[in-house]
Amino acid sequence: MINITQGLKMKKIAKIMGDSTTKGKCPPSRDTVRALIIKDNKIHLTFSRRYQDYLTPGGGVEEGESLIEALKRELKEELGALIKKYQAFGYLETINNCNNQERISKHYYYLVEVEKYLTPNKEKYELDFGMESKWVTPIEAIKQNELIIAKRLKEGSDLLEPTLILKREIVILKYLKEYIDEKILFN
Repeated sequence: MINITQGLKMKKIAKIMGDSTTKGKCPPSRDTVRALIIKDNKIHLTFSRRYQDYLTPGGGVEEGESLIEALKRELKEELGALIKKYQAFGYLETINNCNNQERISKHYYYLVEVEKYLTPNKEKYELDFGMESKWVTPIEAIKQNELIIAKRLKEGSDLLEPTLILKREIVILKYLKEYIDEKILFN
């Protein structure tokens, strides 16, 4: 069980309704941690060559793991990043209706400063997806993810959650862009 008190100080940014599905297999409800690594008004994201979408680095919190332990583990796995500093940024809730069962997940976001980058230790699925790290502006990532959502809705998709994850990413990237713009104005 995660240490919930770590998330209580965070601001709830949004609640996002997901894709309804009756495909038989439901994605599990799970809490995740995600990193917002910003430098020169760009954000360090993972890009899937297979799906052509951008995601914030991070992943699921394992049983018995704190949010910060999960954040450190996920960043080391995906980016080879060692965290220097972190600050709570906010969280999103996603709600997915699957086979008439509501599944709620929380996604905790942290502003992260990286101490240094080592060689990533990616999981098999990340290798299969062709996950690579890229520095892009929030607007670039938002536009690409919006294009992919439109394509999935038009052509269909075999993914369990064809648009929910990208909707989540678009919401946080728009919120982050406002944050970056305010920091520039007031610094």
